[in-house]
Amino acid sequence: MAKQSVVSKEAKEYIIEQIRENGLITVEEVAGIVEKHYCFDPIRSKQRELDNYSRRLLATIRDSAGTRTVLAVKGSPGLYVNIESCSDIPTLKRVDSQLADRFEGLKLPRRIIKRRIQHLAGQQSLFQAEDHLPDVITGGR
Repeated sequence: MAKQSVVSKEAKEYIIEQIRENGLITVEEVAGIVEKHYCFDPIRSKQRELDNYSRRLLATIRDSAGTRTVLAVKGSPGLYVNIESCSDIPTLKRVDSQLADRFEGLKLPRRIIKRRIQHLAGQQSLFQAEDHLPDVITGGR
């Protein structure tokens, strides 16, 4: 059974375009855009809600130090493993691979954020410095 989207491909492209143009956006704003293109199916919605709740419940399982111990298994949708008690080495390796992929996937966005902060901080300090210049230099701005 093919996975069916709740919005058309064209609508999804439009929504993503709107998100990119805004730069800063809330979930409520995105929901407002999505709602205009959303095709509601009560049966699929109930199943999706049950699945989401189940995933969130599994994600809350932690050891005494607060570390998550139940994780999703890469390549097996819906399959989770308790890493403290699992004895299947290939499964543990798939979970480890997924964690490594996530870690690597976060490195580039972190670099982009740091670059953006440095750029904005440089602009801000330039404008702050301009505020302290005599009117003769700034032309009375």
